[in-house]
Amino acid sequence: MDRTLLLACVAALLTGTSFAGAVLADAERKVEGRVLHVKVTLCQFKPRGCAGYMILDAGRDGRREQVTVQVRLGVPIRHGEDYVLLATLPGSAVSVTHVIEKDAIVARSIEVLERP
Repeated sequence: MDRTLLLACVAALLTGTSFAGAVLADAERKVEGRVLHVKVTLCQFKPRGCAGYMILDAGRDGRREQVTVQVRLGVPIRHGEDYVLLATLPGSAVSVTHVIEKDAIVARSIEVLERP
């Protein structure tokens, strides 16, 4: 067992807090969907140089829902081998690897699956 995971288990047992919540908060997850809207808050027009938000039309558990994904500066956005700017994503099908931080979906990487 990973030392960090073991320490988290021990801390959860000693404090009586939920261990599952602590582990899931740090776990990377994936969501796929079509980008409906992008709001760029900063862009340096270079790979990994844009930050902002995007709204995805994502399918979860057989139903459609819209989710907002925070994209921080430094997040790689790739289509195959090429880097893509955040502002060019509307209409694209994407796969987002993300974590949950303070109830927000925060992207770690974005892979463009299909361009419009």
